[in-house]
Amino acid sequence: MVYLKYNNCVDDDGFQRLAAQALAILRAHPDFRLVVDLRDNPGGDTTPFMTLIQGIMADPAINRPGRVIGLVNGLTDSSATLDASNLALDTNAVLIGQPPADPIDEFGNDNGVLKLPHFGIRVRYTTAVVNPSRRKLGIPGIMVAPTVADLLTGRDPVLSAALDYRR
Repeated sequence: MVYLKYNNCVDDDGFQRLAAQALAILRAHPDFRLVVDLRDNPGGDTTPFMTLIQGIMADPAINRPGRVIGLVNGLTDSSATLDASNLALDTNAVLIGQPPADPIDEFGNDNGVLKLPHFGIRVRYTTAVVNPSRRKLGIPGIMVAPTVADLLTGRDPVLSAALDYRR
């Protein structure tokens, strides 16, 4: 199994390079699966993640049911929620875990900056509606929630469910 932890949606090429390496490993090892862990990712720029999705979609040997698994939880937020949703909708990936922090995630793109005239304070504001239909995004197909006992013993039932998943 190839495990790819996506902690933050940043706009550099680091994730694209990791995604390319992960896809190369999957091509070299047809029996390997890919786990993309979006848990605890607060969001940012969705552009880097699209590289991974496009790479999965371009390769039928990788984009087959049971080969790609996404992990989400209540701390998956903003563009990471959109990334999880795109992973599930655009590929044959399955999502496992708990619903994301804001499954509606209606607004995005904080490129707008306004300078307030009196104090000169700069304020960022939303410039786009990313989910006008207000449909829930990134909802896992397989719900798995850690218990207190899991947390106390360091067990990760979501990752265990991904390891055990067979389609």
